[in-house]
Formats: sequence, structure tokens, C-alpha cells
Amino acid sequence: MIRIVPSQFPLAALCGLLIGILGWEIAAPIVLPQTGPSRAMPLPAMPVFPAAQPPAENFDDIENRLVFNPSRGPMAASGQVTVAGDMTAGGFSLIGVVLDGARRIALIRSGGETSRVGEGDAIGSWKITSIDADHVVLRSAGTSKEIFLAGKPLR
Repeated sequence: MIRIVPSQFPLAALCGLLIGILGWEIAAPIVLPQTGPSRAMPLPAMPVFPAAQPPAENFDDIENRLVFNPSRGPMAASGQVTVAGDMTAGGFSLIGVVLDGARRIALIRSGGETSRVGEGDAIGSWKITSIDADHVVLRSAGTSKEIFLAGKPLR
């Protein structure tokens, strides 16, 4: 049997009152206030402009700058390293390397097009066999070539 102490009566009364208020809040109908005509000024209609992609020529200057070079200056022709081979698009140049734990990504430009490649990927008939901090090793038909970041010699 539950024994009620006289000092618990005020607490029990408060709990009963709160339960009653909660029940009334749940069961009471929602009355929305009556509002008169709005005094706010209507906003003028905004013109809709279609989003058009800018032409690719606008980005030539951005693409010709080294991604990982702090000065971000344009690439000089002497800094480009080419690999002789069967690529008809010209040579390759190593633009940048990203090493993130086991993940290795190289940015290689070939014939004016920049590609993001990983170890095992191929560019034309050349397969990327390894990517290091300053160079990439390519292999094709038993021939291996190393491409270094701009300014380093070709091995």
C-alpha cells in the first residue's frame, strides 16, 4: 500500500493541475486570429535569367597555370616534359600529384587535354605504373618512361 505523507499533497495538486493544463492544450480547438487586409506592399516580379555556361575559351588561362605552383604563373614551354611514343596527340606533361595515404592521383596533360589518373589507369597505350611525389612512371609495349614535374629532366 502507498502511504502519502501530508507534505506531498501540494506536490500532488501541482502535478494534477499540470496534467489538466496539458490535457486542455491537447483537446482545445485551434483558433486562428482574424486578420484584416494585408498592409504589406507586393514585391515586383523578378526577371528570370537562364543560367548559361560560359564558353570553354574563357578558362584557357586557368588551365595553363600550374595547379600546385605557389606563384600560379603560366607554364613555360621549356617546363613541359614530353615522352616520345605512339601518342599522336603529342607529348605528356605532369601538372601535379596528389598523395593521400594509399590514394595517388596525377594530373597529366596530353595534347592540350588534362586528365586525372591513378595507378593502373591508361592514357592512350601508356599505362600508369607508379605515381610518386615528383614523377609518374608510364609503361607501353615494354618501354618505361618517367615524367617529372615541370623543370625536372626526363629519364
